[in-house]
Amino acid sequence: MWNALHTNDAKQQQRNPPWTSTVTHLKNQFKSKNYNYHEKIEFLKELQVFTSAEVFTYKKPADMWSGMETLIDLGESLLVYVDGALMKDRPLYFNLILDVLQRREFDVQAFAHDVDLIPQCNPKTLIQFEKFRDFLYRTQVYVNHWLNKTAGFYASLLSFCSHVTVISYLINGEVASKILHCVWPDACEQNADRDYPELAALIRNTMTEEANAAAQKEEANEHSQGAPFSRSADVFCIMKWAMADMRPTPAFIEMRDKSTSGENWLRHFAPKSDFYERFVQQLGDYVNYLTFNDPNWNLVPGYYQLIYPMLIEIYNEAPRLNKRSLRLVRALLPNMRLLKLFLELILRKTNLYDVQTTAHSIKLMTDWIVYVKVIHKIAHLPDFLDYNVLIESVRLLLSSDHYTILTSTLHFLYRTLHLFPRPQREAIIALLLTSFFSLFLHWNDDVRMLFSFILVFKIQLVEVQSSFHTTSTMLIEDTQNFILVKRKIEKIKMQISKADIQRHYFPPALQVYANRALFEFEKCQSQYVQWRSGDINAEDGSVLYPSFVTHAVPDAG
Repeated sequence: MWNALHTNDAKQQQRNPPWTSTVTHLKNQFKSKNYNYHEKIEFLKELQVFTSAEVFTYKKPADMWSGMETLIDLGESLLVYVDGALMKDRPLYFNLILDVLQRREFDVQAFAHDVDLIPQCNPKTLIQFEKFRDFLYRTQVYVNHWLNKTAGFYASLLSFCSHVTVISYLINGEVASKILHCVWPDACEQNADRDYPELAALIRNTMTEEANAAAQKEEANEHSQGAPFSRSADVFCIMKWAMADMRPTPAFIEMRDKSTSGENWLRHFAPKSDFYERFVQQLGDYVNYLTFNDPNWNLVPGYYQLIYPMLIEIYNEAPRLNKRSLRLVRALLPNMRLLKLFLELILRKTNLYDVQTTAHSIKLMTDWIVYVKVIHKIAHLPDFLDYNVLIESVRLLLSSDHYTILTSTLHFLYRTLHLFPRPQREAIIALLLTSFFSLFLHWNDDVRMLFSFILVFKIQLVEVQSSFHTTSTMLIEDTQNFILVKRKIEKIKMQISKADIQRHYFPPALQVYANRALFEFEKCQSQYVQWRSGDINAEDGSVLYPSFVTHAVPDAG
């Protein structure tokens, strides 16, 4: 168990064992009357160096108990003094309190690995978790006090209230129950299948696929390790049950009641409110944090009921999503499985004969895939996407006669082709090579330029992951596919030079664009040589490809 709490961060290791005494000393200085306000704020800034460390290394249980007690005591002190701070300094207090609440010391791994072990949990560990529970509920009482007010809010306070309520939602059953009843009452649940059958089917499919994937993962773990292990089950089931089994002291019962008292706080969870939107996004981020980016969303209490109103709003607006709907999609994409739902939804509701809407939909798909890549730090797209539908969509789009659709499709492929798994990448390259002459010799400058960029930067090169546990990638040459490209280039040169007058590799009407297209291709290759000689990697190890400006790709908002 203790290995799970160790960190590889050298700086964090250096802070133990003296960090507890240092934090206590800084906290006492902060509470002392011997220092002025500005000096105390400096003490808090020093404290943030310690609280922001995800976890410290503990060599024995007693060290961890001491560390947990120190952190809780610090959090309690900050909660007492926050309202007396200047407005500009309150975000610092809020961040410190949240740091304490989200520390790995209070993770389920420090408590128990199996529900059967909870009654045998070390009494000293249990005491610290009871103190943590009381601190969380006391903080929720503070949050509830503010949310029940009708005025006096400011940005950092609302963000803090949302963050704390997210943590409480996963532990405090009363908070979760009231929020769910407000957001998605029973009547809505009963009518969902009737009112939105297509959306309901997509959600059911998403939940079923995730359940099957979780079962397969546990079965694989059982065969390899001897016992199934589910991080999500630990976090969302064991921890909640453990908290419920702790001693319900009179002081705790009073706090529990106050944490959900009043009705005004629930108005912040109205389906169209900014607070509700912020809450859902922070919940997604926190779930990923708790599960080390490997959650089973079916185990998050009431998750799909909680997000149903958002999905309905997106469904009703699709495919021409307004700015709010676009924000909602981003708020939900911490759940990577929803990417498949959104892609399927947008493809189903897009009419290929509506050029502007089709181009808009392609832009949305591009932005969502890139966004998921960034926030989830993945080197390649997940295997649960429906690649058959995506590839068939690409085939239909490449067959379009409209340059706006072609430009949008090629822009999509330039931004995302390297993210596709290898077999799907090969299938898309085959489609591009099938349409080679019509794209390479297209009358529109943007189409030709984009196609050349794809040939040189995305077909000539393939990204491979540097190692299994990193997003860092390296480039290797795709010699086999690029040889096919070169052969087609040679055929163009042969036809325009009339070296082979017996054969026509492409319609003679396209020959007028051949010299310009070849010049643009050679220019793109020169840019490629210059690009490869420079620094092409971002800080996270991902590849930074050259960018360009086109005139036909619409803005998705």
